[in-house]
Amino acid sequence: LDSYNPKSYLPVLVLEDGDIAFIDTLVTQFAGDGCYLVGMGGDIQVKLLQRRGPELWVVSQNPDYPPWRCSEESDIIICGNVALRACLRAV
Repeated sequence: LDSYNPKSYLPVLVLEDGDIAFIDTLVTQFAGDGCYLVGMGGDIQVKLLQRRGPELWVVSQNPDYPPWRCSEESDIIICGNVALRACLRAV
């Protein structure tokens, strides 16, 4: 038997165009699978970070961009954790 682990299923958090993300900037290190605000190559983006065994992977919500393995120390800077999103849509 295997137990259900909801964190093992993607996507953890889906952000859509126009959503507002609330970022917990006190989180500056990987603290488990989830969506983070990360600095990469001069850009700041919201990405899913996922631990796969001993490796940390960056996963894009856009399927056109494949997941890639990174080194926590050199490839990315964790600027915060997405704590909440607000979905605002006109009716």
